[in-house]
Amino acid sequence: MKNIPGNLPLKAYDAIASKKLKQLRTSYKTCLIGGDGCAKAIRSHSVPVAVLNHIAIEGHVYTFTEPTHEEMQSIYSGGPYLPKHLSINHASTYHGFCSSHDDSIFSEIEKADINPTNRQVFLFHFRAYSRALYQNINGGKMLHELCEAQLPDDHNPIDALAKIASMLQPQEDTFSNLTTNFEGLKLSMESGTIPKLGHIFIRLDCIPDVMCCTLFVPTYDIEGRFLLPLAKEDELASMRPISITISKDSVGGFILLAWKDEDTIVSAFIRTFISSGYDLNRLIAVIFGETENYFFNENWWKKLDDERRSMLMYFASMQFLNLADDKRDHLKLMHSILHKHRRTYINWPILSVD
Repeated sequence: MKNIPGNLPLKAYDAIASKKLKQLRTSYKTCLIGGDGCAKAIRSHSVPVAVLNHIAIEGHVYTFTEPTHEEMQSIYSGGPYLPKHLSINHASTYHGFCSSHDDSIFSEIEKADINPTNRQVFLFHFRAYSRALYQNINGGKMLHELCEAQLPDDHNPIDALAKIASMLQPQEDTFSNLTTNFEGLKLSMESGTIPKLGHIFIRLDCIPDVMCCTLFVPTYDIEGRFLLPLAKEDELASMRPISITISKDSVGGFILLAWKDEDTIVSAFIRTFISSGYDLNRLIAVIFGETENYFFNENWWKKLDDERRSMLMYFASMQFLNLADDKRDHLKLMHSILHKHRRTYINWPILSVD
């Protein structure tokens, strides 16, 4: 981004920079399975478009998109982070696999009933992992671009640039862990030796209003207790994520939490989720506050009262608030709010838990 003129107003600079970073983020189109030996990766849906169609209105779902400059300033000033319409043709997409691999790998979870078998659990987890890897492939390049950018002449945020620079090594470590774990999953699939993953499968007697395919590392349990002090020293170096899939099938809907190589942190989160009676409202709040790549029905959103919508918008803005205000631990505050003020966001009847 060195070639952006320095005499632009900050608003125009931000718009150009955001566009360039988005182009960089989505520029990788090499199949994650076959590499250069495959055709170019297609735009795949991590949540199938046929599934999203069940919560769409006129072909659009609601989600939280990347804020504009004005919206970011509003969020930093305490304004609401409002969700927007997104076409289901673009929702949840990423260039992960060539057409051949995308169809051959995921047909078992797109064209068959979800039982779920060990292989189906593995494939849902693998899909969430592949998307997370794709999102991070050019993460380091994006941070370097920001650090080396020619900023507007009257805008030189030294502290902000120092913060971005401090994120370079953690981002590289995260990508290294993602790559190592993904290669292990890929090797298992290619060898035909599918590991039995830990999982919780919740069968719903309805089509869920919120759908997702996401990956996250829990730092708080479902009751709001901080988990990192429980971790062993070797676990902190390579923490294991949990994948969360919420989708629709021939029965109604389902929620799948899956994980590999359970560690102390994952075990504590899963244990408290079970002991909570599978508190789906807390889970939805965690999804809004600690993950991305989730989508929801506009009518469901509008039926929530102002307080509940405000709460979910605050949770969704967590990633920006933590960057703008590092003197407050917004994630800790979020879990404190969840613990003290329980809210009902969804009412999905549970048929069974496996």
